[in-house]
Amino acid sequence: MDILLKSAQAWKSLLNTSVYYTYTKKNKTKKQEIQEEIKIIFEEADFHHLAGFQYLNDVKIYQTARNKIIDAVINGKITLEHLQKSENYFTMIEPRLLALSKLDANFESIKLYSYNPKWYSFYTAIKAEYVLEFKIEDSEYFFLFTIKNNDIYNCSSIFMKDPARNYSQGQKLLWLGENCKFGE
Repeated sequence: MDILLKSAQAWKSLLNTSVYYTYTKKNKTKKQEIQEEIKIIFEEADFHHLAGFQYLNDVKIYQTARNKIIDAVINGKITLEHLQKSENYFTMIEPRLLALSKLDANFESIKLYSYNPKWYSFYTAIKAEYVLEFKIEDSEYFFLFTIKNNDIYNCSSIFMKDPARNYSQGQKLLWLGENCKFGE
């Protein structure tokens, strides 16, 4: 199975699922600890950006609504071979697909960080509230970013860890692999 199809199937398996993480934070003004819960949802339309389709400006792909991209991939209307014609495929798309294809990793063994791009030693334009670090193997990680949408969080970006960009660098660890809840 190719990486595009595997990515689409991994994302589709998460649709209609929510993941809840609860962590304790200090309220500086009241000098007390409070429980904060975040709810992360997985929507079809988010796959378009996560998979890097916004970088396909040099190839024409099957025209469909963002919330139908997954089905177009699964039905063979959008293929890996076609995406590979883009000059951006290997640098901007393939690393995202690799991370997405591994998203079926255990959600209970992640690290949840608050997100502040000012704490990085490198520049990033990612807009997010939290970053989740998934450990796949001994030295293989990927990062999933979430952005607030009303009282829930959508997935906004995904990247494999590379030597030049460790997205957990300097971020505040909030939650470390325990008491994760799943729901609809």
